[in-house]
Amino acid sequence: MVRTVGWSIGWAVWRTLTLGRFPDTGFRDLDETSDWASILVELTGLAVLAGVIWLLSRHAPMW
Repeated sequence: MVRTVGWSIGWAVWRTLTLGRFPDTGFRDLDETSDWASILVELTGLAVLAGVIWLLSRHAPMW
């Protein structure tokens, strides 16, 4: 599940930043991607997710 979430978010981020050039595989083609590319995309996705959670938690009301 972690791999899928990281890939999904990272794929969208990298496709946006590189104007559709990286990764060179489709959204559902995680198994066809090279090891280094999948690790980079997944870690990017997890970092973006962690950053969003951190930003949202800073602005949440304290109960």
